Amino acid sequence: MESDFLSQHNLSCDFLVIGSGAAGLHVSYLLSKLGSVTLISKGSLVSGASNLAQGGIAAFSDKLNSIDGSFDSLNQHIQDTLVAGCYLNNPGVVDLVVSRAGQCIETLIELGMPFSRENDQGKQRYHLYKEGGHSFRRVWHVKDSTGQNLVQTLIKTVLSNDKIKIVENSIAIDLITDNLNCYGVVVATLDEKTQSPKSIYYIYASATVIATGGASNIYSYSTSPKDVTGDGIAMAYRAGCKIANMEFQQFHPTGLYNPASDNSKLITESIRGEGAILLNSSQQRFMHKYDKRLELSPRDIVARAIYSEIKNSDKPHIYLDARGLGANKIKSFFRRTYNECMEGLGLDITKDLVPVIPSSHYTCGGISVDHNAMTGLANLYAIGECSHTGLHGANRLASNSLIECLAFANIVKENIEKNYTKNFTKLPHLSYQFHYKPLDSISDIWIKSQMISLQKLMSSKVGIIRSNQSLNEAKQYLEEISKNINDKFSDIYISRYLIELKNLVLVSQIATQSALKRKESRGAHYCIDFPNIDESLCYDTVIKKESSRKT
Repeated sequence: MESDFLSQHNLSCDFLVIGSGAAGLHVSYLLSKLGSVTLISKGSLVSGASNLAQGGIAAFSDKLNSIDGSFDSLNQHIQDTLVAGCYLNNPGVVDLVVSRAGQCIETLIELGMPFSRENDQGKQRYHLYKEGGHSFRRVWHVKDSTGQNLVQTLIKTVLSNDKIKIVENSIAIDLITDNLNCYGVVVATLDEKTQSPKSIYYIYASATVIATGGASNIYSYSTSPKDVTGDGIAMAYRAGCKIANMEFQQFHPTGLYNPASDNSKLITESIRGEGAILLNSSQQRFMHKYDKRLELSPRDIVARAIYSEIKNSDKPHIYLDARGLGANKIKSFFRRTYNECMEGLGLDITKDLVPVIPSSHYTCGGISVDHNAMTGLANLYAIGECSHTGLHGANRLASNSLIECLAFANIVKENIEKNYTKNFTKLPHLSYQFHYKPLDSISDIWIKSQMISLQKLMSSKVGIIRSNQSLNEAKQYLEEISKNINDKFSDIYISRYLIELKNLVLVSQIATQSALKRKESRGAHYCIDFPNIDESLCYDTVIKKESSRKT
């Protein structure tokens, strides 16, 4: 019956931002200086992955006094980024972001970001961490809760701005597009408790920014919140945008191993930068067998080393040993890590070894954009982890992600300010209507079981180590999963979990297809059939849907 369908509404604004992490919050604040902004958040404003970032923000600044940063330089930060990315990076974008990093830090300080300080010969200076792949200490942090403090700082700028309309507990379904332009997005508002859809909104805007985060939850163990399901990447693909380098899913070497939990708490890399070491199941150091940079090698190298040690042992994890740092330092700089280990496993990291495993952490690929963050569709931008800017290459340098969010938020604002003319006459007639029907809770149980099966498949077939055989098997199984979903549910039915499952399956298919196209091993992609880097293949893997749904 007609009454069974969700009610539908139309909204319009100057600028639409989908996603409320660091990228979405900061670009909303900046765009509010140019016009009205609608900011869509799947959950609350603090529910995204940015809030969980522990390490910090990588930046060289010659204007701010810091401890142990005097010999660093912009060129060295650029070089470290290229080395970590196995030179698949776009050098122009690396230079663009790194050169803006110092100014971004200054802006955050002006906004009240309480970066950690330490006494240095009677003077209070900023304390910087050193993380894997970095030649110097250049990681600005607030102890081990940098993301939480960054998000809180940015939320204040958004909540105090009456030009920004915040729409929480709402999931984007699809972009409103034709073959050339983006006009906005279709959104389902969700009941905060049950997460069932309540109504449908068609939100039209002169410019739309996707800032929805990555796709870490295509794997069983992830350091990201459960709602990080590749939504923006999947929507952009369906709309006809190019998706690049999705074979490069970075695994963080040290996720807390807790068999009683279905996700993995991140243990910051900074703790290794301060002297913590990795031990195998026999409680022996092992990184010297894999790389001369030891525990501070780039993440892809450390993750594969840990994977190898686990495969050759009788335990499903290795150990992180932070005892040498001393209780005072741990409780001062790594209080969050200390508390999470104590609460999760009853471990006192000042005295106990910590079981860790590599966990899916960061999507190095994403929606292909140019140096202005523009996609192939007019009026559509993508920033943050959902985008592929060319900064990270085949493997992200630690703590380069948050600075990318901030730098490209500024770049989008500058580009729109230069080119934007407020003109809603270009928007289509408000006729983009589709009758959606909510699913029952029993169907959601089936959907969640399919999601677990998908994650197990990707972990075993498209994980840290791949092969042509495992990738082709994954491709076949993913086609079957996709067919099962389409056979069971027509497009008329929606739920939050069905939308997320469809997006996870699509992103998994793109990642698998990308991995099959890369006939080498580089950075976060390691295939046993092609174990070496092939310099003739030093280019991006691009996947694109040939047709897209029209308005």
